[in-house]
Amino acid sequence: YFDFARRTGVVLDASVRGFVDTGGANKTALEAKGSETPLYIRAKKMLILSAEKIVAYHTAISTCQFGEPHYHLATEQIEITKVETETYATANDNTLYAGEIPLLYFPYFAGNSDESLPLKSVRYGKSSRLGHHLLTLWGGRLYRTCKDDPTVLKKVNWFLNIEAYEKRG
Repeated sequence: YFDFARRTGVVLDASVRGFVDTGGANKTALEAKGSETPLYIRAKKMLILSAEKIVAYHTAISTCQFGEPHYHLATEQIEITKVETETYATANDNTLYAGEIPLLYFPYFAGNSDESLPLKSVRYGKSSRLGHHLLTLWGGRLYRTCKDDPTVLKKVNWFLNIEAYEKRG
């Protein structure tokens, strides 16, 4: 159902495809070509509250195009709000899955744009030497106040590799 006059609506069993910039921001146009990764969002129910605000329930977010993705981030509820050029997201009850296996749970996430998403990369593979393996890179920005001037925020980048291997640990 969609109300065109108010630009609001409800979509059941929604499937949305978008793109995430994966590093082309600081590159030339030639280097940046192909730096956008497809992002698939599937939700049991999606409320379009305005052109700037969407709320989705029972959502699976992945770069995997399959209906049952190899890996995905499941959220109970995600709210996406656009303010000028920034996009803000808050998500509740988040679980990272590899197939049907839950890997990591975090109860709440909030941030602006894809730069704030803590999951930077997911790679799955299978080889005779390592068996099935899942490689993830987590990271982002933390802000802390400077010792000299508490009104000034200093940016700190953090990264964490979490890897699981069927063979060899």
